[in-house]
Amino acid sequence: MQCHKFVLENFTIMTKYLFIFAFLSAATVNAQESWDLQKCVDYALENNLDVRQAEYSVQNASTDVMQSKYQFLPSVNASGYYGYNFGQAIDPFTNQFAQNTVATGNFNLSANMVLFGGLQNLNRLTQSQYSEQSSEYAYKNVQYLTSLAVTTSFLQILFNEETLEVATQQLETTSKQIERTKKLVDAGSAPQGALYDIEAQYAREELAQVNADNQVVLSYLSLKQLLRLPGNYDMEIVIPQELDSASLALPTSLGMVIQTAYDTYPSIKSNEYALLSAEQQVKISNSTMIPRLSISGSLGTGYSGNSREVTSTTITGTSPIGFVESSLEPVVTPSYTQEFRTKGFSDQVTDNFNQSLGLSLSIPIFNKMSNRANVNKAKVNYSIQETALEKEKQKVRQDIEKAYADALAAYKSFKSTEKGLTSLNEAFNYAQKRFDVGMINAVDYNVAKTNLFRAESDLVKAKFDYIFRMKILDFYQGKSLVL
Repeated sequence: MQCHKFVLENFTIMTKYLFIFAFLSAATVNAQESWDLQKCVDYALENNLDVRQAEYSVQNASTDVMQSKYQFLPSVNASGYYGYNFGQAIDPFTNQFAQNTVATGNFNLSANMVLFGGLQNLNRLTQSQYSEQSSEYAYKNVQYLTSLAVTTSFLQILFNEETLEVATQQLETTSKQIERTKKLVDAGSAPQGALYDIEAQYAREELAQVNADNQVVLSYLSLKQLLRLPGNYDMEIVIPQELDSASLALPTSLGMVIQTAYDTYPSIKSNEYALLSAEQQVKISNSTMIPRLSISGSLGTGYSGNSREVTSTTITGTSPIGFVESSLEPVVTPSYTQEFRTKGFSDQVTDNFNQSLGLSLSIPIFNKMSNRANVNKAKVNYSIQETALEKEKQKVRQDIEKAYADALAAYKSFKSTEKGLTSLNEAFNYAQKRFDVGMINAVDYNVAKTNLFRAESDLVKAKFDYIFRMKILDFYQGKSLVL
């Protein structure tokens, strides 16, 4: 019995823990994560593939700078060979014909350094540094464009959310009006046609709400795709309570905005450094027609299996080689035999050790006009890059002028719509009161309501259009894209 009680108590405790765990897990899975604009931008900059690819380009450019610095150092190379010679050949170390199989080896260490090469290394280093700066600004430009795309998508969600809210409020108002109209029809104070008209208006507004809701879903999907999030990821953006009014004020001078963009905008700076890099390429091409002075040196040694040395000498007798003229005494020389052995590897390496040091001067005289052609190509590439810079400046200036004009027009439209909305609100309230007491029909009431809905929608559109244009101006001035 006690055992049964113990098992029952533990089973109850385990059931409680399992229930709590399941509840927390479900809460975690279903939790909707909130995203403000800054979080969206930061996440996109970390995960966007275009940003990542531009970052890799910067890394390659940094490697080129490092490699250019190393060009000032001498080149050092080592080589070694060990093999066998078969058949008749001249032994390089004994300078004798060898007909047997001979093992040979040689080992070399050489160094070469350019003393003067028309400043090519210095110009290449400067060029690589300019290219690195160009890549860094190109990387920053991709970050800017990604931030602007995310901001645009974020603003689109805010616009669609407000449009949905306006449509929902209109639908709620019409729903209440249907209830009032039903009571009036039941009491005989309003014709049945008035109820049909207001119900038709409700159907149209319900469709508008469905369309607005679909636009919210699509704008969320667009933002998720920019952030490389799955389409079914559950997210909710943080709607700012108040927009920074200071950031929504039009710049006092259009020329100041353009000049600021010329001085700081990443795509322009990237093209400026690319132009400087092209200028250095012209200098490098010109330097190929200047004499080149180099210093070189080497250390070497070798080994031959045919190199032999005497180990012992034994005198075996004498042999006559002539006579003394005065006495006719014979002149003899000793005869002997010798024993040989292959000279040791370490001894040969020491004995065959050699060194060399020299200067070389290379003077270009005629190279099939290839150097001159490279100079001409470099000059043309410089002109191309110069045109690209001017083209980018022109594009930025035109974009800023258009954004400024659009922002000014959107601001005027916003203020005009805001004034008109106040009047339409009063007109609708007056029409609603008259409709409630049966002084106007449903058609006139729906006209007033439609006018109000259209004005509210136009106000939302004008407001976000103005905000978007102002963010573009902030973008070209290098300001943070915040709300």
